[in-house]
Amino acid sequence: MIPDILTRSSVHIDHIAPGIDLVSAIRDLNSTGLVIPWAWTIAAGPHDPRSADVVSLTVGIHSDTAMLLWADDTADYVPSNGHNTGWVTYHLAGIHELPVPPHAETTPDLAYEALTEFLETHARPACVTWCEAEA
Repeated sequence: MIPDILTRSSVHIDHIAPGIDLVSAIRDLNSTGLVIPWAWTIAAGPHDPRSADVVSLTVGIHSDTAMLLWADDTADYVPSNGHNTGWVTYHLAGIHELPVPPHAETTPDLAYEALTEFLETHARPACVTWCEAEA
């Protein structure tokens, strides 16, 4: 059974219930042998999604591949050493198609580390070297 938190395509960091280990839930789901790439967007900052101070980290997984996408009020960012050379598709909560720009794909271990850091700091993960994403 998929935990409820993973059935939502996006969530504000303040709405993740105490005791929910999002990283472990995603890791466990990935170990089931996903047929399609899944992704989730976690927002931090003000609760008004139109606020310029909202930031988000989108994390995706699919077997031995993962993806990271950072967004703030200035631009979208991907890992500077990302693997994919073209656009790929992930699925928010396993349902809604999400076009992912080049260089967003990375290793699951780095994605888990970045998500862990973001959940603790609510800031862009420093464990990743970021560059502006292709528009």
